[in-house]
Amino acid sequence: MKHYVCGFAFHTPVNVAHPTEVALIQKAKPDFLKSLWNGIGGLVEPSDGSIPHKSTYTNAMSREFREEAGVITTPAQWRVFCRLRFRDCTIVFLESRWDFYGGPDDVGFIETPSTQEAEPIRIYTLSSLAKENYSQCVPNLRWLIPMALDKDQVVATVEDPS
Repeated sequence: MKHYVCGFAFHTPVNVAHPTEVALIQKAKPDFLKSLWNGIGGLVEPSDGSIPHKSTYTNAMSREFREEAGVITTPAQWRVFCRLRFRDCTIVFLESRWDFYGGPDDVGFIETPSTQEAEPIRIYTLSSLAKENYSQCVPNLRWLIPMALDKDQVVATVEDPS
């Protein structure tokens, strides 16, 4: 069974209580995701650790964020908030909060995510995503982003009934 990670990196401006932006990637593959915006992530590799340890997923997310967005993060900066289990794969969703415009803070990084590979990276405002009803995004972002923003959310596991 394959395991994937998908991360949402949120930005909260100074003097604002809640995140206002998220870094997303425009997928080129697989075909059913082509041209849609999604969280940044990819396949968990053997070098990330052994499954199903939480650190394996945070290691993978840290590596994927560096490869795809050009930002160095630590595994401790990522929080698992949801797992989707299908017959042939598991997707683990993670979130992180940081300041990607200004100086360093106690929990974040200072680099702005940017395109590193063929798939472009864009910083979306959360209000524009909601206003557009997530129309250019992978459909599950309508509920995954609000779930990621809920810091009191325990890790949810959703099993595919098929």
